Amino acid sequence: MAKHDDKIYDAYYSEKNTLFKKKVRERVHWICSNATGEFVLDIGCSQGIAPIILGREGKNVLGIDISENAINDALANLEIEEKETQQLVEFRKGNFMLENFDRKYDTVILGEVLEHITDIEAFFNKAVSLLENNGKLIVTTPFGINDFPDHKRTLYLRDFFNLQNEQAIISSVKFFGKWIGVIYQ
Repeated sequence: MAKHDDKIYDAYYSEKNTLFKKKVRERVHWICSNATGEFVLDIGCSQGIAPIILGREGKNVLGIDISENAINDALANLEIEEKETQQLVEFRKGNFMLENFDRKYDTVILGEVLEHITDIEAFFNKAVSLLENNGKLIVTTPFGINDFPDHKRTLYLRDFFNLQNEQAIISSVKFFGKWIGVIYQ
């Protein structure tokens, strides 16, 4: 099976004025506008667009991704940023479920990640465990049936409600056409 690399940074900055670019920007801006606090973790950061935007805004951001290509792209994208942004953003190749973290975060981002995971409850719970008190978990995924060959599951609204627990209650839901954004606090 061919590898499908996520190219969200490329879509965000595409010179083509496409509907896909508009939808990507809408989701990225929603994620970034809802990221609060000083320390942010972006799990499945792809080419690094959200961490870079948040770094420009003075947030300390760690972006991790399992894809070496994605991290190499993210590092190259960070290289063209101002030094101040470069000092605030770190990218690391790694498997989130195997990583050990030495801190908690004010915001954790799962931007179009859960649909790629078979055991989303364990993945979600680990992400929640990394939140500071009153922290936010921001999730975006395709909503409903889609035809992406590397997606392992289809997510519906009830799936997001079922993930709630004592540490993470839904505070906001936003629909973006065929995508959904959910904030847990």
